[in-house]
Amino acid sequence: MKISELIKEFDSVKSESFSKLSPKMKDAVKDMLSLVETDKSKENLLIKFNKAIDNVCEKYNIQKFEIEDFIDNVTSENMEK
Repeated sequence: MKISELIKEFDSVKSESFSKLSPKMKDAVKDMLSLVETDKSKENLLIKFNKAIDNVCEKYNIQKFEIEDFIDNVTSENMEK
């Protein structure tokens, strides 16, 4: 699944974790996923995610744990299904 499809899924399905985010955090998450998807480097996915997280934290002036908590929540939410 492409990351852009995940973004559409967040918007259309309205996952509980995503719907609880502030508009600023929703934009940061979408931006993070977009950055990972468009990263053409040969680095592994985890490195790409870490770079994207750092980038959006600086851009949106948010703490890294906020993004990491969201990822943990979405992962838990999907494991329950």
